[in-house]
Formats: sequence, structure tokens, C-alpha cells
Amino acid sequence: MAADVLIPNAGQASGEATIIRWRKKPGDRVQPGEVLLEVETDKATMEVEATATGVLQDVRFAEGAVVPILTAVAVIAESGERAASVVRSEVAPLAAPTPQNGNAAASDLIAIMRAHRPGRLVVSPLARRLAANTGVDLTGVTGSGPHGRIMKNDVQAAMARPAKTTTLAAETRTPTVEPGSRWIPFNATRRTIAERMTASAREAPQVTLTTEADAEALGNLRAQLRADLSDDVSFTDVFIKIAAAALREHPHLNARVENDGIRVFDALNIGIAVDTERGLIVPVIRDADRKGVAAIARERRNLVEQARSGKLRPDELSGGTFTLTNLGAYEIDAFTPIINPPQGAVLGVGRIVKKAVVRNDELRPGATVILSLTFDHRLVDGGPAARFLQRIKMLVEKPHLLIA
Repeated sequence: MAADVLIPNAGQASGEATIIRWRKKPGDRVQPGEVLLEVETDKATMEVEATATGVLQDVRFAEGAVVPILTAVAVIAESGERAASVVRSEVAPLAAPTPQNGNAAASDLIAIMRAHRPGRLVVSPLARRLAANTGVDLTGVTGSGPHGRIMKNDVQAAMARPAKTTTLAAETRTPTVEPGSRWIPFNATRRTIAERMTASAREAPQVTLTTEADAEALGNLRAQLRADLSDDVSFTDVFIKIAAAALREHPHLNARVENDGIRVFDALNIGIAVDTERGLIVPVIRDADRKGVAAIARERRNLVEQARSGKLRPDELSGGTFTLTNLGAYEIDAFTPIINPPQGAVLGVGRIVKKAVVRNDELRPGATVILSLTFDHRLVDGGPAARFLQRIKMLVEKPHLLIA
């Protein structure tokens, strides 16, 4: 049976992807699991695999084309078979493009997707870069391209028009020439991070609670795990397990605000903040409460490696219900983490510091760690959130309770 080749949904990524390279040619016979093409989003470079057996036909976009996610870019079929694409089933049929006009076809499809998502700007990559470099506000530009797509000449025309008013916002958007400095426009990843963090701060009333925990027992546990398992278990791996255990007991933090209510998730999928050259990326460890620390460690290492090489799959970036971010490796004692929307809470972990502590009314050498919980106050009040953080502190100080 004929099957469409779709651009996959890249989880946290924006709604478009660029076709980097076709690994198969029209007419090639393919099997399920074979890589057909490579695409790049603002978060990662991904391989798109065949899902059916047959011949690759009707390749609709050339390398370099920018297309919306879930767009059918080709068909896998036997002779005489055809497949109705997702996009074409919802809109008027389009003439099948040749490789030479692949970018024009991408323009048409992006415009069609905009028609289904009102208010979404459709901009050519060149026009977007030019606007970013010159500070032109694209929301005030009328596109002259197919279906209203904003082109390079539209941005140039906007640059030539005198500004009607001078506002602080306009001054902020427009880069100025200042001796001894340079201005760097947002890349796709940085722009997505900026938009998501701004939305997080704007939409969710965020409160941060902090507590200091005795980390001596946790340090001993980690040392024993590394010795007995001969594996590189990190403190982050143990904190993921602790957070998952606490969330199982306090499910109101494993939730998000949705419409006029709250959606609580059964699965405990912990996102881990990873610093990469592209920017902050949050891959997800699924069902963390059902996995041992060693399994979490192996999965976390693989996700970090894939994130930094830009090869995460869409399913590894989506579905998170809670996020953990650990800046202890950078000698940060405490910080205020920001919620990763649409999630409802995030746990920040500082470095483990050797210091004098009071234990059994005696001053003695020890180690402590500062934990910071930021939560959406629409989900819960301070009391339930404090009890959740208190439980995490107890599991840090008494990690043997993880197996109780």
C-alpha cells in the first residue's frame, strides 16, 4: 500500500524544517527503516526513515527547501499506486513540483499551512535573515510572494519607508552601530528559546521555593553506585530518580494548566536541560519512575550526546511533564529556574558544597546542596509545592527511602 513520506514533528522545534540532503533518489527501492533524507529544525538534525516497502516516487522538494512539519515530501509506492498526502487531502490539489522549483512549491505549501493557522507569518528564509539583521518588524510587512509570503524585496521596501513613530520597542528592535561592539541576530534555536521563555514568564505566575539539603548520604550513594556498577553515574541521574519518586507521591506537580482546568499526567517523563552550541535543549527520559539509576544514567548520557551532535529524534524531545536542570558542574550554588512551557514545574539543582554542618547538635564536616523549585501558581498553592520540595529534600538526605 502506498505511503507518504512526512516531515516529522520535532517536539519542541518550530513548525518548519529545512531539507538538508536526500539520501535516496526517485526510483530507488526502499525498505522500512532505511534513511530517505535528512532535515534540520531549530533544535536538531534528523533522519527521516522509510515506513513502507516500495519505490521512492513523487519527490516534491529539492534540497534547501523549507517546509512545514507533517508535510508529505514524497511517496513510497509500487508501480501504479498513489498516496493522498496529509496536506493535499485538506486543501486544493497542487501541481507536483520538479526539483528545480522545489523552493517555490515549499512557498505554496507554507502559505497553505498559514491559511489553516491564521496569524502565522510566512517568510522566506532570506527575508527572515534580512529582517533580523536590520531590525525590521515583519508583523508590519505585507508580502508580495505567492499567497502573501514575505520576500526579500518586501523587507527592503520596509527598510526604505520612514518610521511613523519612534518608540522604545522600535529602538530595542533596531540594531544601532556602536564602536567597539557587534550585534548578533538570533539564530533559529535562540529565537525559539527567547519566545518560549518570554511566554513562560508572561503566561504563568511563577513562584520559586528554595531549601538546603544535607547531601552527605547522597554523595555516599553515588560513590557506591559508581564502584559497584562500574558505570559513570552522575548526581543528575540520582536527582532524576528522586524527582520521579517525589512526583509519584505528589502528582499535582506532574501537570499543566490547560484551557480552564488542569491536566495531570500518569506518565512521569523528566526533561533534562542540556547546554549545547545551538542553545538549551531539553530531551526527555520517559517513565523515569520505572527505571533504575543505572538505566537512567545510560539513557541520559545517550540523550546528552545526541543533543550536542544535533541528532535527537522528535520523540526524544517531546512529551516531558517535568524538567530538572543541574548547574552544579558550573559551581553555581543556587538559581531561579524558569518553567519549560507548557509544563507546570521545574527543579533546579546547585552544586554540592563541602561545609560544616550541624548533625545531632554537633558541628562536623559535611556537604549540602541547594534545591530550587519553580512552579506555576495556577496549578498549586505554596503549601502543596512546599511539601513536594520537602519530600525531595528527605529523599536527598535519606536516599535509602527510594527502595522502601
